[in-house]
Amino acid sequence: MAKKKRKPFKWECKELEDGRWGIFLCEEFWRWADKPVMYGAGKNRDSVQSTVDRMNDPNYWAEDD
Repeated sequence: MAKKKRKPFKWECKELEDGRWGIFLCEEFWRWADKPVMYGAGKNRDSVQSTVDRMNDPNYWAEDD
């Protein structure tokens, strides 16, 4: 039986209350509607956004067969 190919996760950059920037899973992929998923945080918005862009690039990830 062939595995169903899942839609790849999408990530976004959001400002945190303490002034840092967080990498968050886009809301459509949350398992629970009231619990956001944060991957990490950083002080510099540009570097965090660069990480988000890389994580959202399908060529960045290796496919397991």
